[in-house]
Amino acid sequence: MRKYDKEKDERIKQSVIEATNEIGVVSLTTAKIAKEANVSPATLYLRYENKEDLISRIYEEVKADLHDGLNDVIDEEMPLTEQIRQMIKYSIKRTKQFPKETNFIRQVMSNPALLDEHAQHFVSKRDDVVSLLLERLDASDDFSYPNRTSVETLLGFPAQVFEQNPNQSEEISDELATMVISAIYKGE
Repeated sequence: MRKYDKEKDERIKQSVIEATNEIGVVSLTTAKIAKEANVSPATLYLRYENKEDLISRIYEEVKADLHDGLNDVIDEEMPLTEQIRQMIKYSIKRTKQFPKETNFIRQVMSNPALLDEHAQHFVSKRDDVVSLLLERLDASDDFSYPNRTSVETLLGFPAQVFEQNPNQSEEISDELATMVISAIYKGE
């Protein structure tokens, strides 16, 4: 039985993230990833079926890592507007903590053809706080938006603002959260 090397897995993941930040996700090749990770291309193919599988699995892992801890800041008993505000502020915090990982996620989400079906629906399939919040928004008469994709994009907008300029003040995060909430909240 083959011993699984977690250190190699981490090097592969970091190589994908670094290369995405340097050359863009569309320009990634398995040869570049293998060289950067200091593994053979055969090692990649022992772990992943192809480039789509590689990007998809790493996307899911990084997305889960970025959401880690969000359950601790959102209480389902809070009003939905406050849950949205807390999620946005947490997303901004994680964007500032993990800028390269955030850029990787953004680039992959901008090129969904790079992902397999499972990864494309990763957030909606997971039983996590984001999925549950989106379900509560969908079910509420107090919120209105054209479709799920539009609200997901809108909720991610404040973090993108901080990705472009991470040195903005904390007050800006509150203003952006208020702007997003007012765009979709139709309640009293």
